[in-house]
Amino acid sequence: MDMLDVVLETICELFTTIIRAIYNSLETVANMILYVFLPYSMFYIGQYFYSLENKFITIDLILLLPIITYVIIYIIKGILKKTGNSKSTMPIPKHRFTVLIDDDEVVIKKGMLNELILYVYDLEEWLERKGKINH
Repeated sequence: MDMLDVVLETICELFTTIIRAIYNSLETVANMILYVFLPYSMFYIGQYFYSLENKFITIDLILLLPIITYVIIYIIKGILKKTGNSKSTMPIPKHRFTVLIDDDEVVIKKGMLNELILYVYDLEEWLERKGKINH
């Protein structure tokens, strides 16, 4: 391997690491927007509507907006967790892949090997996103 290949491979690994870090932190960024940006934006939205002469929107309606936003985000996170699409929850199989025979031997159920391999792959992907294992 010559020097140019080594440099290119290192640059590719750097970009892969940066992209993976951004991808893994998207949920954190969303939570930051929810918990930091929303209160400040509500303050400025409230000031704007309060300064209007018509006052067609009352302060009570403005105060409901964060509550509605929190409820919607709670529902979305719940759906992601139930469907297994949330990045923060570990993949959990719907049923066991193994059985115990004669109290000392564990075997894979008949016809479950392919499904077990797919589950292990999902688990490894989740662990890699969490930074627990390397590619």
